[in-house]
Amino acid sequence: MVRQALTGRTELRELDRVHPVLMRLCEVMGLDPQAARPRFRARFKDLAEELLRWRCTMKLGTDAFWESPRGKTKQAVSMALEMMRADIHPGPGHLDRLRGCWDGMDRSLLPRVEELDRLVNSDELLDTDGLDAGVVRPREIPVTGLTFLPSRHGSGYTATVSGYWGQHEPDGWVPEGYGDLCGIAIEPDRKALAEHAWLRAVVRRLRGQGVLFLFMAKARAYLAGNEAAYWTWRAGGTPLSMFVRRAAPWQHLLWRVRPPALPRDRELDALRRGTAG
Repeated sequence: MVRQALTGRTELRELDRVHPVLMRLCEVMGLDPQAARPRFRARFKDLAEELLRWRCTMKLGTDAFWESPRGKTKQAVSMALEMMRADIHPGPGHLDRLRGCWDGMDRSLLPRVEELDRLVNSDELLDTDGLDAGVVRPREIPVTGLTFLPSRHGSGYTATVSGYWGQHEPDGWVPEGYGDLCGIAIEPDRKALAEHAWLRAVVRRLRGQGVLFLFMAKARAYLAGNEAAYWTWRAGGTPLSMFVRRAAPWQHLLWRVRPPALPRDRELDALRRGTAG
């Protein structure tokens, strides 16, 4: 009844805690209208307050549900506001879901859309600076897999990398779990990197500790050449054997005396030395 009176008088679709009608009503009833008001990190506060006012006053109509562009607009704003809060630890899954709504929304409805575009298409919302002390990390544990190719560091395998467990960094990276991962890996495609925040964090961390990433075309060329065949022979086989060129017996004899040219190995070594330096 109170909500009907307020929305009828002010055309609000949600209760705006700073509206004078609500403030006066709470004063009469002895309530604090700010008691459960969301608190936002300082860098996002101005934008978040404007989005709150927009959400309270925007008339989205009866079609603003589920998969409609107008419905996705409101969903996206609610997700963005949640990630801007000071009392909620943002996680990669939050950003992935936000981007899923962002692509299908009606941009013409939003204020400051260029600023929002920049935030959603970067990882800035995942930055934990400005969070309240003691905020609990996300309950979800993000997981991704990366394929490592035969090299001096292994015969080729799929590394499953999860985050936000043990002693982890603010972005979820666990140094004690994955700090020793090295070698040559397949670079995920741009679509996968754009859609999955945790995958981007893992690639960034591994690149920073000296992993050499090859796009798929270069990875196929590497597997078809002598270098991958040499490291597979040295390791006694590989789970990726169906993709690696099989060397002739005479080549194995020759490699016992002199290895083939190893350009990717030299590139990897230079990369790791640069990282260590």
